Amino acid sequence: QKQQFEERLVNGKNIRKIIEIGLNGGHSAEVFFNNCPELELFVSFDLNRYPYTACAVEYFYNKYSNRFLFKPGDSIKTIPDFINNYPYYQFDLIFVDGCHAYEWALSDITNARRLAHKDSILWVDDVPEDFSGPVGQAVLECERQGLIQIIGVNKSDHPTQFSRSWLEAKFLFSE
Repeated sequence: QKQQFEERLVNGKNIRKIIEIGLNGGHSAEVFFNNCPELELFVSFDLNRYPYTACAVEYFYNKYSNRFLFKPGDSIKTIPDFINNYPYYQFDLIFVDGCHAYEWALSDITNARRLAHKDSILWVDDVPEDFSGPVGQAVLECERQGLIQIIGVNKSDHPTQFSRSWLEAKFLFSE
């Protein structure tokens, strides 16, 4: 997946602001920092329940202090709070890799849409190619509601992760 992200970010020169829902150990965040040369702001939302997440947060604050912002807690609450505090922020790339329950995946996508602009890119992790499971069903519901347009599903090339895929989409807005 790292290689797929890097390939998609080759043209990441226009990506200045990123939101990631689900920092976990920070592996994806590091890929974004390393491959988006114009990155000005990276905001991460995570429950912060694992000790290694706290280590990742410390690492990113030390290495990218003026460009990294961490919002701990349940994204169903922390994203709307962030929107209320920063209503004019818009992000170029939104990466959803948080809780895999349907309600959370649906909420993360719909809430993140409020922080998107017409050219924002949406990536959602762990969406099976057949859209089965709660994350896939949440994506299909967002498409059904006219909130997103699915561009494609990228299957992992890793032989032991046959079901691990990620989706690219764009947010739809009425003119």
